[in-house]
Amino acid sequence: MAQHIRSLLVLLSASLMALPAYGMTASQTVEVEREVTQADGSIEVITTAPDVVLPGDTLIYSVNYFNDKDEVTNNFRIDMPIPAEVNYLEGSAQRENALILFSVDNGQTFAPRESLTVDIDGGGRRRANSDDITHIRWTLTEDVNPGDRGKMSFKGLLR
Repeated sequence: MAQHIRSLLVLLSASLMALPAYGMTASQTVEVEREVTQADGSIEVITTAPDVVLPGDTLIYSVNYFNDKDEVTNNFRIDMPIPAEVNYLEGSAQRENALILFSVDNGQTFAPRESLTVDIDGGGRRRANSDDITHIRWTLTEDVNPGDRGKMSFKGLLR
């Protein structure tokens, strides 16, 4: 039971970070992805609000934004930390018309996924694994007009 409670807290621990003062509204949602066996034996993947999560569950972290000001917003950027109890699922960071960068140093620096490396004990470097990723940054390459809404998301596996 303690694991379940701790796991629920993980859902709330990923928060928006370094959200510049764009004058826009942003909110985060977390869902759990589950496979459900249908009566005919087929498998359907569904997403639901998490009530209980367990190690091995796939979580979907999303940021929903809305330009509620009267001006166009350029270069809108959101940095999102990945909770320590969650492994980033490769290729799951999504958003069309966005530059998506990753960090392995708690959001101090960002780079394309294929460029990420980490130090090896005893010297040297290796390519970063998905569990080394600590943050994701989305920078929109298109303007966000007044009244526009959008979404950015990634999936993670609860450790």
